[in-house]
Amino acid sequence: ELDLARVVSGVIFANPLFQHGKGEHIDQILQEIMSGRKVGAICITERQHGSDAVNMQTTIEENEDHLILNGEKVYTTNGSKADYFIVYGVSNRYDPRGSMYQMVIDRNFEGIETNRLGIQSIPRVEVSQTIFNSVEVPKKYIIGERGIGYRNLFSGLVAERDAIIGSSLGIGWLTAITALIYTNLRTQFGRPLYDFQAVSFPITQLFTELMAATELGFKSASEYRKTLKYKDRKFIKYNAAFSSGTKFLASNLAQRISYETQQLCGGIAFTDNMRIDKALEVAKVQEIIGGARNIQLYLVSRAIKDIVKRLAL
Repeated sequence: ELDLARVVSGVIFANPLFQHGKGEHIDQILQEIMSGRKVGAICITERQHGSDAVNMQTTIEENEDHLILNGEKVYTTNGSKADYFIVYGVSNRYDPRGSMYQMVIDRNFEGIETNRLGIQSIPRVEVSQTIFNSVEVPKKYIIGERGIGYRNLFSGLVAERDAIIGSSLGIGWLTAITALIYTNLRTQFGRPLYDFQAVSFPITQLFTELMAATELGFKSASEYRKTLKYKDRKFIKYNAAFSSGTKFLASNLAQRISYETQQLCGGIAFTDNMRIDKALEVAKVQEIIGGARNIQLYLVSRAIKDIVKRLAL
């Protein structure tokens, strides 16, 4: 749970500032976040627009020296504790791609209201509803101008997926190693649990899949670095699909490893004597944040379809 909150603040919030922010005040915010003195949150999803991140209803009214922000965001991780928010909104709901802004908001701006949401799987993570009531945002806080916000939003999603891949792999290794140690220490019928093939073979299979997923995770991160270097449109589209597929595999595997190792370790794995049950609950959330698994499969499916079209030509 701590890692989930940390990744949102230190990676998912900080990355857009690092990539697109300019000015001393932005540098100061970034230093506060990366040092851990302040907490960041990112506001994308809305009540009626979860996976559909494009057609948002949060509006921006343009003025000479500031913007006026109105709208509601939900599932804002760290929201009720955040000192800063990265927010996306549009000046024309009928042209979200061409009118989307990206900005950083200070908690001290008037008109911000946050309400914590109850999510039983992660009770220690502050996920919230965030409401903006005519919040005046000075233009120096804009990090993605009109229309550029849309481009920045989707370029940032790959970094977000890579962060979730890393967290999911961490959950997978935590539970797999815990299960391996426990099943070698715990004896039943006069033998360690791991001596029974019904236990050792499934654990071995999980380790094999986890090692392969870890290599894929490192590959996804290295491919993202290439997009930052080359900025080729075709490569960016490929990387979006690659990271989606890897995120699907890693987050699904983390959930499956946690569930299966509970069964292999027995009843104690459902108690707080071990960390497996908590890992399972966090893994369930990891599988849906950053894009539900069917959305990830849709992005990969669309990329495959594009390849087939090019081969046909």
